[in-house]
Amino acid sequence: MQLWYRNDGLRKEFEDGRLLARKRGRAQSEKIQLRLAQLDVVESWADLAGLPGRHRELNHDKAGWMACDLDGRHRLIYEPWPPTAPRRVDGSLDGAAVRAVRILGVLDPHERKNKKPA
Repeated sequence: MQLWYRNDGLRKEFEDGRLLARKRGRAQSEKIQLRLAQLDVVESWADLAGLPGRHRELNHDKAGWMACDLDGRHRLIYEPWPPTAPRRVDGSLDGAAVRAVRILGVLDPHERKNKKPA
């Protein structure tokens, strides 16, 4: 799957293992690199179903975003790219049609105040 990033700063951080470890800590940086490798190796979002990390769609105020587990309550947040991904009749994402995602950052999705990934 193709990976895009919210901005160049995030791309540089996530592609530089040392910078990532310095900013996010070693444990979280290793998980981020693992999740990015998972996203990079599959052809579509549907192929992630059997892999570790619980890749899933978010809902409510974070509808349209997808997440996978990192450490504790932190999640890697991303979205289908382009954002006009096909939907099924029931409104869920057609995962087989999602062949690119845009990485938005890391977030604790349970915090109501923190609506934007960092």
